[in-house]
This record gives sequence, C-alpha cells and structure tokens, in this order.
Amino acid sequence: MYEIVFLKLRLIKMKIRFLIAFAFCFSCYLSIAQDTISFPKHQVGAAYLGSSFTRPGAVFSHQYHLWGVDKTKETKKGKIKPRFWELSLINRAGFYNHKQNHFAALLSTGAQFSFVRKKGRFASFGPQIGYLHRFLNEDTYVVGENGAVERKRFAGNAQFTIGLQTRFGKDFSYNNPDNSFGWYLGSNLLWAMPFGTGVVNSSLIELGVFYSLSKK
Repeated sequence: MYEIVFLKLRLIKMKIRFLIAFAFCFSCYLSIAQDTISFPKHQVGAAYLGSSFTRPGAVFSHQYHLWGVDKTKETKKGKIKPRFWELSLINRAGFYNHKQNHFAALLSTGAQFSFVRKKGRFASFGPQIGYLHRFLNEDTYVVGENGAVERKRFAGNAQFTIGLQTRFGKDFSYNNPDNSFGWYLGSNLLWAMPFGTGVVNSSLIELGVFYSLSKK
C-alpha cells in the first residue's frame, strides 16, 4: 500500500518537474526568437534576494519586452504627461540560504505587466510559476536496506511553485536613451507544493539593478 502511494508521489513530482522545465525552456525560446515584435527590448538583472527579509541570497533575471502602448496625454494647459503600458516575459534563477536549516535554489518564469510614468518610474506586477528545491543544511541520515545507518547526501525536497511578483523602480533609458541602467525593489509571494500533505507560502524580497541590452 505504502509502496503504491510512494510511486504515485514520485510520478507526480516527475510530471511537475517536466512541466516546469518545459515552461522555462519555451519562455527562453520566445525571448530569443521573437525579435520581430514591435519595440523589442532585452534586459538582464541581478539583485539581492532575501527570504522572509533576512535569509540572504541572490537572483538573476532576463526580461523580454513583448508588447507596449503609448498612453501619453496632454493636459488642458498643454503639459505633456508620458505614460506607457508594457507586457514583458521574465525568467529568473536564484538562491537563498536559511542558516542551520536549508539552502534553496529556484527557477521561475512568468508575465510582467508594467505601468511606466514620466522619467521612467514604473510599477509592475505579474503571475509566475516555478521550481523550488530545498537542500537541508545539516547532516541527514537514513537507515539502509541492510539496517545500517548511512549519511544521505543532498537531502531535501522538490516543490512546484506559483506566485505573484510586484516591482517598483526606475528605468533611466526612458529619460536618457544613452543610459541603459535601472533599479527596482521587488517582492514575491510564493506558494510551494507539495509540503507534506499541504502547501506552504514564502515571502521573498529583492533589491537590484538591471541593464538594457537592446533599445526600444
């Protein structure tokens, strides 16, 4: 009975890993292949990543501009107010360390909806899906088939994640085309499963910079 349940859980985990790998590879393909879309723009970024604000790590990202619309308006007094709506595809890879507990590695892909105002100030949000693997930091031991106690290397668990990311920052290229840098402060709320028989949520915070590889 327990062997059947264990095998079913392993099959579910394998299917989840395959779906995450497929989604991540497909989004990377879209990022490279769709250079004919209007206003193409590639951005790469690096940021401090903190789990629950205190557990340190880092995250690296690639963002691809898929679509944009200019909503610039002119007031009754003739003042121009630049406004833009954008849709981007974002892929992320990162890690963090929870001292004396676990080391976590994560991959995610998702959509990013951005509202950009004068001088490049922006706010964005979007859903994401991903893969999270936690490796236990302390030595872990198991009882082998012969009854002997053995050390288990890379003990941990793999989880499928869904989440919501928000960002606030500034893209300097809107105000100065020769300046390709920008900065952002971001937060992520993730739900990871399976965690035992349920779901566990995690909060992540980011503070980083990005660089535009191609102009609008």
